[in-house]
Amino acid sequence: MSKTPNYDSAVKKILDTTQPGERTCALTGEKWFVTDEEIGWYKKFNVPPSIRTPLTRMRILGGFMNGFQWWWHKHAETDKPILSYVHPSSGLKVLPDQEWLTKDFSSESVDYNTAEPFFGQFRKLQEKIPLKAANNVIEPEHSMALGSKGDIDSYFVADGGKNRECFFSLFAAMCERSTEIHNVLQAVDSYHINDAFNVHRSQYASDLRGLSNSAFAFIASDCTDCFGAAIRKHKKNLWFNEQLNEEEYKQRRAAVDLGKRSVAEEWKKKYYDFLVKEIVWPQNMNWNAEGCEGEYLVGARDSRFCFACVEKPVNLYYAAFTAMEVRDSAFLIGASDAIECYSCSFAEKSSGCRFSYSIIRCQNLEYCFECKECENCFGCVGLQRKKFHIFNKPYSEEEYWKRVDDLKSAMLERSEYGEFFPLNFSPVYFLQSASAMYWLSGETEAKQLGASIYDPASADAIGEGKVDTSKARSSSEIPDAIDEIDDGWCGVPIRDEQLGRYFTFLKPEIALYKSLRIAPPNKHFIRRVAEMIQEANSAVFEEKICAKCGKKMIVSINRTFPEKTVYCNDCFNKYFEEVS
Repeated sequence: MSKTPNYDSAVKKILDTTQPGERTCALTGEKWFVTDEEIGWYKKFNVPPSIRTPLTRMRILGGFMNGFQWWWHKHAETDKPILSYVHPSSGLKVLPDQEWLTKDFSSESVDYNTAEPFFGQFRKLQEKIPLKAANNVIEPEHSMALGSKGDIDSYFVADGGKNRECFFSLFAAMCERSTEIHNVLQAVDSYHINDAFNVHRSQYASDLRGLSNSAFAFIASDCTDCFGAAIRKHKKNLWFNEQLNEEEYKQRRAAVDLGKRSVAEEWKKKYYDFLVKEIVWPQNMNWNAEGCEGEYLVGARDSRFCFACVEKPVNLYYAAFTAMEVRDSAFLIGASDAIECYSCSFAEKSSGCRFSYSIIRCQNLEYCFECKECENCFGCVGLQRKKFHIFNKPYSEEEYWKRVDDLKSAMLERSEYGEFFPLNFSPVYFLQSASAMYWLSGETEAKQLGASIYDPASADAIGEGKVDTSKARSSSEIPDAIDEIDDGWCGVPIRDEQLGRYFTFLKPEIALYKSLRIAPPNKHFIRRVAEMIQEANSAVFEEKICAKCGKKMIVSINRTFPEKTVYCNDCFNKYFEEVS
């Protein structure tokens, strides 16, 4: 028996008359073709068809995801400075995570009126209740982390798990003594690693599994002692794919000191030219994926237009950054162990949720924000271990469903129900969010999609007021060689003029650079991570022609390498076996 009969009847009439065909996005004016597959997902979740293109929806969801942002905010009650992913100019308040967990925000309930727009009423509630400043899932130890799952002795690591003694990482897990690592599992003593697994004592490597004692490697799996290796496996002593004997390799390698920034940049440029002019790229970097379209899919089954979904993703449609068992979901970003969720950003161990943000161990939530261990709630913010709440106010089960039916029916009639929260409800700065980093959103998209536009330096979010500028030094003064830098540089404010922010060296950071022979960087770590992500394939797909067989294929746009030779998967696999 339906618990929301009036809504179900109204949405059924809409869905029964929905046919495949061309539509125009209400926000961007772009046209797209609605397929039977897309309509099938609307029917599965009993929601009305969206008036936005799939890319627009993913960009909005991504606009609620941190990316790699670090801002100074203030404690909601004491004004004490707190480092957070939430920008103070977003209008949202924060509390330290552990303090937030002790609170019961159901006392902040509000009455609502079904005759008035839903989102305006929700915003008033949202602005009253603080968010977790770091939004950690498992509290890190002795670390500066956001979205952590138990990092230890690490600094400026985001959305990672069980990393130890790492710096400046995003989506990394079980890594040790490594820095500038992105979308990596198990890297040890390594630097500047993108989309890789099981990497040891290596630098400048991407899209591979199994690499040791190497530098400048691309799709070079189970290789060791290589310098410039691409589209190879089970190799040793390669020099830009030239096979050397062990003595020749050691002689050449000894002559290159990557501990000097000028030397590292020179070889990095040669490597990039090598990838563009001499190397064939695959259609995608998927591994063990069947019946899928997308990028960076690992172990996926029957998932389409997905990005960076790993472990056990099954039957997904437009999903990104999922881990563990995530299945039967659509328009989902940042999920782990999530089942049958629709249009959610960050869902951990949750099922049956729709149009919600930052939910952990929840079931059947709709339009909820930052809730934990809740069930059957609608339009709630900051609740823990609650059932049958609307706008944070409790109801009996019978009354709850009657009110939800009225709410959803009214929202459907106003064309509110079926779309995610307005983008200006996001806690993060849009132009540095996941939407900008992975979905290629810029100022044009910010205006089209309704993002809040503010100066990222506003409200002292970048800590300018905390910097002793009398001790500041220019980035041009940073020595070229790691041997020329000492602990005297620790704690010295250094301004990155392009980013407009100060950074400094940490003592354990310099120790790691010396240990691994890494040249001292002369850019802010936020900028370095952002540039590294641009080297990887994005979450925006386009149609290309295979350079070998001429077949049409779906590929990801790459900002650093827009012009390259790409083969479809079938042609590439044959090529890979021939050359490797």
